[in-house]
Amino acid sequence: AQPTMLTFPFERPMFLREYGTGTYSARAYFLSKWGIEIPLALAQTLAQYIVAYFLIDMQGDFFLLVLAALGNGLAASSLALWVGCAVSDVKTVTELAPLLFVPQLLFSGFFIRIQLVPEFLRWAQYLCALKYSLNLVMLVEFGASNDNCLANDAAKANCSSVLSSNDVDKADWWIYMLLLVLIFCVFRLLAGVTLIAKANKFY
Repeated sequence: AQPTMLTFPFERPMFLREYGTGTYSARAYFLSKWGIEIPLALAQTLAQYIVAYFLIDMQGDFFLLVLAALGNGLAASSLALWVGCAVSDVKTVTELAPLLFVPQLLFSGFFIRIQLVPEFLRWAQYLCALKYSLNLVMLVEFGASNDNCLANDAAKANCSSVLSSNDVDKADWWIYMLLLVLIFCVFRLLAGVTLIAKANKFY
């Protein structure tokens, strides 16, 4: 999210000028950004997991873990792109970043188990892309079919406890995937609409 958030405000003047002169449409601009961003995000995620997977001795399927992390990265960058389109300068973007992303760390189950979050605040987890990505990572790493969960009864109970204490349901894996895709698409669309509205207002 951070590179997208900080880079886009610098790109906006060029886009506004070239959109205003009819050099290309907003659709072409966003499709070209996707074409560059998705392979780059995949390469970064692969590089991270090539190090982390073997260093931590993770047991889940390598490619499924990479896909879960990639989904999180793309969803986060979509939110960042929308903020970058809506806000006019880098200073304001950097001030908004903690407001958008710190709650995701708090309510995703990453630092605090969901069961330890007060009940009246637990609804916030469903607004976090990180929560859905983390759910997928936990299902891959602590799923019942993994060797680390089949070693003995205690290991099986621990794996089950990790999932249940973070409100992760194995049957809902497709919902988590769908929501990540939905967050990606909705915020990209919002970014496009916001940018076009600003461009039309400017010219």
